[in-house]
Amino acid sequence: GQLAVSDQVGEKLQGASHMGHKIGLESRVLYGQLGMVYDVRVSPDAKWVATTAVGKDQGDNQIRVWSLRDSSRFAGFPVPDGLLHTLEFTADSKHLIVGSGGAGDALAPGSVTIWDLETKQKLKTIEHGSCMFIRPVLNAKNDILAVLTGNLKYGHVRFYSFPECELLHEQEILDQRLSGIAFSQTEDTLVTSTAPGGVIQVLNARTGQEVDNFVAHGAGVFAVALNREGQLATANIDGTIGIWDLQTKTQVGELKGHSLYSVDVCFSPDGTRLLSSSEDETVKIWDLKSQSELLTFRDHRSPALGADWSADGSTLATTARDGSLIVRELIRNDDISEDTEWVTIFEDDFERTEI
Repeated sequence: GQLAVSDQVGEKLQGASHMGHKIGLESRVLYGQLGMVYDVRVSPDAKWVATTAVGKDQGDNQIRVWSLRDSSRFAGFPVPDGLLHTLEFTADSKHLIVGSGGAGDALAPGSVTIWDLETKQKLKTIEHGSCMFIRPVLNAKNDILAVLTGNLKYGHVRFYSFPECELLHEQEILDQRLSGIAFSQTEDTLVTSTAPGGVIQVLNARTGQEVDNFVAHGAGVFAVALNREGQLATANIDGTIGIWDLQTKTQVGELKGHSLYSVDVCFSPDGTRLLSSSEDETVKIWDLKSQSELLTFRDHRSPALGADWSADGSTLATTARDGSLIVRELIRNDDISEDTEWVTIFEDDFERTEI
């Protein structure tokens, strides 16, 4: 079927300069899954967006892949009911990796499944032990798959060869609850975070060994992201976002604007901007040079969860507890005046159309 599209949210923002081009911005609010939509990923070729629904007897037990061109459903992959699911596309956009594990404080068997988007067939499944959270991530070369599994007071990071999925290394973390994981965009450096505690662990994916660790935020770090310049962004439980120089372990900035805890963070492809989502129902874009808030979106009507920025810089996607997926597309317009500034937009009234 088709995703429902709300016409009344289609609003152009005249006035931005992004990655060398002046742009406007259009938003689409899309509905296509039942239950809380926890995670979202835009494929590197910007053709597809994948979403996950979660919640016992609330979700629709499918990972869904949608066409960004016309909002049609491209594929649906079955997943167990009541679990938390996380996503990762391969660099060639031909495969989708799905992590499935417990939800919240509930333990459940964890697994990672690799789906072929062309044939829509399951290729491999890696079984894991019981966990409360699981997330797979690929390194920049796409030859190492790292899988984080978290429990209340311990967790594991396992490194697999990809696409063979043979176990290479395993790192056990004791007395901490793992919460986030991200690869460097240029190297084989992997970082993990904990919540509570806010400990950042730096690992070498080739050897599986710890390189460094430090406390980024004592209250806890919910998610992490790395850009090409070696900057680390931390989505903190108190709503702030920390910006760190990973090599020196020095905090170089703190972004304040969310009133409840930050859920997800994602750098723009050129590393100069940051996308964040929050339990306060807002999504924000930040300028890292000035450490200022460029845009605030209030178009979600419940806590914003997953956030992703496409590799070509053209598409931003966020999800929320109410089952919505909002796709924001950057529209190039080099006729916009140079002195036009970013503004904050508030989309306070739109009609929700559901399937």
